[in-house]
Amino acid sequence: MKKNSQIPNKILYAEEVFMKKRTLKYLFLIATIMFCVSSNTKVQAASDFVVKKSGQEYILTEYKGRDTTVYVPKKVTIINGAFKNNKKIKKIVLSDKVDSIYDGSFDTLKNLKEVVFSKGLTTIEKGAFRKCPKVKSIKIPKKCKYIGDYAFAGLSGLKSIKVEKGNKSFKVYKGALFNCKKTELICYPRKYSGNKVFTVPKTVKVIASYAFKDNCYLEKLIIKGDAYDGGYDDMKAFTNMKKLKTVVFKTTQKRDNISFRNCKKLKKVVLAEGTEKIVDKQFYGCKNLTTINIPKSVKIIEKNAFKGCPKLKL
Repeated sequence: MKKNSQIPNKILYAEEVFMKKRTLKYLFLIATIMFCVSSNTKVQAASDFVVKKSGQEYILTEYKGRDTTVYVPKKVTIINGAFKNNKKIKKIVLSDKVDSIYDGSFDTLKNLKEVVFSKGLTTIEKGAFRKCPKVKSIKIPKKCKYIGDYAFAGLSGLKSIKVEKGNKSFKVYKGALFNCKKTELICYPRKYSGNKVFTVPKTVKVIASYAFKDNCYLEKLIIKGDAYDGGYDDMKAFTNMKKLKTVVFKTTQKRDNISFRNCKKLKKVVLAEGTEKIVDKQFYGCKNLTTINIPKSVKIIEKNAFKGCPKLKL
């Protein structure tokens, strides 16, 4: 009698189940990898990050890794000087729990090109970015409410600033970043090429330190209102503008502190009637300045107001 050579149905079924499970396992693995890539997530060694706990906050104080793209750990809520002097990093992605970036957090990152802010970011402290010449654009997230003085002054290659739709604290107008009521002018990107002439709106009361420093494209500035330059000494808003040729004041500056130091192509200044004082170093180092009207209302011209202006004949 011949033995039945057919494989029992139970064995076939068991093999089929095994194959299906193995296939599902591989599909799950592939899907997981694709999700990680598409969602900009990456697991990096915990030892690469120095995170200190303070109350309910997790503060990233140092990054020790050597990756060119850095994904900040999910538990981190504050960035504090973590990336200073890093020469390798090209991109930093903040996790969604990061709500604050402290002073000097991105200091001297010569190869940094991109920072992806977290959705939960509310605060960018003064001087947050220093000497990061390759960052060309930034986008202020929806929940951001506070940007400190000269926060973006170190972005010497900055071409554009965007504000996420729905943000109620900031807006962009003609390339410049303002607070929502346009009473403070926070930053005008140095490499923004959209204007040759820019008018500071009458609503502006404060112009942040270094707001126009080293600007490469503006040739004429019109200042409509009585604005205050928030910068001290060498931190003035309009320092070293590369192509600026003409400045027009439409209103008397009651606080007398707006200056144009080392604007070497500046040729003409129009002061408003009612101006009473030309302050110390107001046009210091403007070596091509040849024309400025001095209204009858001017009572004081301080000692070094026109120092370094050899072509000006008063």
